[in-house]
Amino acid sequence: MATTATRAGNMLAICARLLQVGPVMATKAITEVVKVGRRGEVALSRRVRAAMTLNEGDELVLTVEEDQVVLRRKARRFHEYLDTLGPKSPS
Repeated sequence: MATTATRAGNMLAICARLLQVGPVMATKAITEVVKVGRRGEVALSRRVRAAMTLNEGDELVLTVEEDQVVLRRKARRFHEYLDTLGPKSPS
């Protein structure tokens, strides 16, 4: 039976791994030219969506930094991440 300290240690290890690795593991930089549509829309290519594992409905955070526009994946809730790991093992 796992102790509370062991469970807390496991949770800290998972959090540390998430902070180190992050949700996106693109192997190399991708640079593309995109056009801004009439209504301000910008489309991401299939290659970019695949590299970022983006699906319809995923949220991105847009930041303007001087002369750059930066898109980052919105952090997912931790409990949603835990749900992807599968059901709890019986204790």
